[in-house]
Amino acid sequence: MSIQDELRRFHKAYPLQRAEIERKEFFYRYHRGGEITIVLFTGGIGKTELFWEIFQSLSSEYSVLAFDYQEGYATCRELTDAVAALLTRIGSERNYLFGQSYGGLMAQVLAKNHPEAVEGLILTNTGTLARDMGREGKEGMEELIRELQQITKVLRHVPLGLIKSALWPMVNKKLAGYSQGQKEYVAQFVRVLMEELPVSYVEHVCGLVLDLKNCWDHTPEDFVKYRGKVLLMLSEKDTTFNCTVKKALEDIMPEPVVRRDISGGHLAMLLETERYVRVITEFLTEKG
Repeated sequence: MSIQDELRRFHKAYPLQRAEIERKEFFYRYHRGGEITIVLFTGGIGKTELFWEIFQSLSSEYSVLAFDYQEGYATCRELTDAVAALLTRIGSERNYLFGQSYGGLMAQVLAKNHPEAVEGLILTNTGTLARDMGREGKEGMEELIRELQQITKVLRHVPLGLIKSALWPMVNKKLAGYSQGQKEYVAQFVRVLMEELPVSYVEHVCGLVLDLKNCWDHTPEDFVKYRGKVLLMLSEKDTTFNCTVKKALEDIMPEPVVRRDISGGHLAMLLETERYVRVITEFLTEKG
């Protein structure tokens, strides 16, 4: 079955729903299942479809909530406040935030500012907004910000079609060690998602990620509530966030469970979905 067919089935099984949060439309996909709700914060281009397979797999045991980083919410704080309000609206009380890449940073912003809405965190191949991070870690995070600033500038002057064409080499570099078939799967997946992506949305997502620098004030005290309820899945082959950043993430979280045995680097979640789901299920079962 093609990626397009898989996504059509996903959209049919989990149709978009609409809520009004702070007089703005908020669109989301929600499956009401088990007592625990897993809230998905995607990385990449900020589209729900990146999580379609993990959403579908987790829905057999849990409630699952996913959403695009929609344009009505211009800052990380606005977006995460809206997600917290949505969780209250749908009556979800036991919420674990699952954040991939910069989605993990967004999840941490929500967990800091809305502890009443969060029970725990599941973070994969992400960084931290720790205020007291070491120099090497800060430099690594600042370099990522500078790269994104350059992309934002390019968006204003280069046709989006050319930018989309240039994205695949960037993705391909993160697939070292995978088979040709796996590389082709990711290539098809990325191209399908990028086909109808408007430049305004890409600019919006870049703006949200850049806004994370305004949230760079996290301390261990912000996460004390989540002691023993944090799972960190950090692939050793992932070089997007450097070792100092990863160490700072481990240090700021209270007694986290750390798993480094999932291969695949930064894009492991797309190709190791079954492994991810198994690790998450084991963690949540143990935590009750």
